[in-house]
Amino acid sequence: MFTGGNLDNIKWQKYLRIGEEDFSASCEVDEGARNLHKNLIDMLPPRDKILDIGCGTGWSTNEFTKKYNYAVGISIQTSEIDFAMKNYYSNDKLCFELMDMHELKFSDSHFDTVYMREVLEHSIAPFIALCEANRVLKISGMLLVNVPDQTWQDWHCHYIVPTDLQLRSLLAKTNFIVEKFGTTEAGHNWYLTVKTGDIDWIK
Repeated sequence: MFTGGNLDNIKWQKYLRIGEEDFSASCEVDEGARNLHKNLIDMLPPRDKILDIGCGTGWSTNEFTKKYNYAVGISIQTSEIDFAMKNYYSNDKLCFELMDMHELKFSDSHFDTVYMREVLEHSIAPFIALCEANRVLKISGMLLVNVPDQTWQDWHCHYIVPTDLQLRSLLAKTNFIVEKFGTTEAGHNWYLTVKTGDIDWIK
């Protein structure tokens, strides 16, 4: 069920540069983004629960219900969650939450898979975001990360677009091992990873 509605993590909120005007960038109105989602989703094996971080207007989260028993989509934008609730919430296999990826409101080891398509470049603290992804994943759970290429570095809503070396380093430091790697037709890198262990020093 939907339990979001307010973001109480003010310490992060004041730094955010994503405005409601970016709603138009969601995949509901972008066929290219839909096709990219489909290609990435096809890489993931069917499992029980998946978390779609940065779910946009909910199209990808809804698609995941074809392979997963339960899908949760989160976004920090109220307009996106409102759209998702209106258009997809009739499906009882999914829910949508207004939530900050730097402070996920889920228990440890809750999900089998975490999906982050073009999300980390919007993060004010990618290391923390990946630590949170690790925390809510089960051991041997899968994380699929996709980031744009360096030509997107100066886009107004991006903080830093990690290079291949930077992202691989962050993934290793947060106990993810890259099992598969590839590049989309648009030149954006994707990383299919597996959680190898908890980050014990965070507890």
